[in-house]
Amino acid sequence: MLTDPRLIIGLDLPSIEAARAMVERLEGTISAYKIGLTLLARPGGVAFAHELKARGLTVFQDWKLHDIGAQVEGAARAVAEGGCDLLTVHAEPQVMRGAVKGRDAAGTGTKLLAVTVLTSLSDADLTDIGYGFTASDLVERRVRQALDCGVDGV
Repeated sequence: MLTDPRLIIGLDLPSIEAARAMVERLEGTISAYKIGLTLLARPGGVAFAHELKARGLTVFQDWKLHDIGAQVEGAARAVAEGGCDLLTVHAEPQVMRGAVKGRDAAGTGTKLLAVTVLTSLSDADLTDIGYGFTASDLVERRVRQALDCGVDGV
């Protein structure tokens, strides 16, 4: 069976063992996997991401990096150097500029994806945390900012 490289399977599972078993079950049919915070933060989680990359699979590390620009720059560089095809960051200009700088310094093919607004946030949530925008308006604003900052997608 041919794989479709546009299909990315989220390994949002409770353990590395469960994720590894899923990858084994899908071998030959799926070539791209997303690894989220729960798995990345487990002992051996980043090593598991590197293991998949070493097997020739596409690895999407869903860190959603969010910190001061200098910290995001260092983290994005470290993740890119370690072997990552897609990396997420929050779509705030300082964060995205730091991520682009770090990714570029790594000299790898890592693509940066900016998370505009978390899907769990409602317009009321955005008001509570101090944004003066609806979710749709904030998404539109952050997409424009992402393009200006040079990330690869949103």
